[in-house]
Amino acid sequence: MTVKQSPSNLSTLNAISNEYSSVNVSQSGRGLCLNIDNLHASASLSLFGGHLLSFIPKRDQRERLWLSEDAIFDGVSAIRGGVPICWPWFGPKKSDKPSPSHGVVRDQMWTLYRLEERKNSGGEVCESICYLKPSQLSRYSTPEDLSLTLKLSIAEHCEIALVTENNSDQPVELSQAIHSYFAIDDIESLLIVGLNGTYFDKLSNTFDLKSPPNYRINAETDRVHTRASSSDKSEGISLVFSDKNTKQNTLSIEHNGHNATVVWNPWVEKSSKMKDMREGAYRKMICIEAATEPSINLAAGQTHVLTQRFN
Repeated sequence: MTVKQSPSNLSTLNAISNEYSSVNVSQSGRGLCLNIDNLHASASLSLFGGHLLSFIPKRDQRERLWLSEDAIFDGVSAIRGGVPICWPWFGPKKSDKPSPSHGVVRDQMWTLYRLEERKNSGGEVCESICYLKPSQLSRYSTPEDLSLTLKLSIAEHCEIALVTENNSDQPVELSQAIHSYFAIDDIESLLIVGLNGTYFDKLSNTFDLKSPPNYRINAETDRVHTRASSSDKSEGISLVFSDKNTKQNTLSIEHNGHNATVVWNPWVEKSSKMKDMREGAYRKMICIEAATEPSINLAAGQTHVLTQRFN
């Protein structure tokens, strides 16, 4: 089904519920959201920023994403937590003109244009798939012939794919990230498994540092773990941490189409300066991001898919 709608047209979006049992629409203090509830998981996605706010598998009812208690939902500011989409540049833009950090899609409405449901033999919805596009891309000199689709799949896993098409006859420079904030019980109990090789430390501007074999976070961290190329070969990462009942939890993350994995935590001083982050909240989150950073050249007529999958 193709859903024709203006990004803010609640009545049009509500028509989805007549055909799709696993998806409904709400408008509250968090703005216009898609709410997904199927056999395996529940999730919530804000149409402002195409921003995933929540993913809860039903097998354990544990929230996988951290969302700031002080996140701002004013329809103007980027949302702190969940999964922001950074596109078509990551971090500050290399330009003489003022441009927003992390690209042009975090602070605009997205349009839902397609929905799919997959059912098991008993007729239960076991996977819900949403396809969305940002409403306006040609801002801050973004090439008009670039197009972006966000594909969100909610099942036993959550899979987010950014599909970029270069419809021009010239190569285009592309930098991007799926900027996921994962919920943990305490940063001091966290062990990151699966990141090898070298990284660039953005805080010290130091290249080719070796990834620690016992990867823990004990200070402000902003690292870009690089790969040889943005090939289709996947990379698996695990977050291992203990909860307040000393039960060990593992969150598995898989990246595809990336040339880097970003690890970020603002720690004490930086987070204290953020108006949308409470004191001590840095202890409850870690950002593990699939990225093309440094940028890649997307050839004329080509498509690039950046994917993050977690459960």
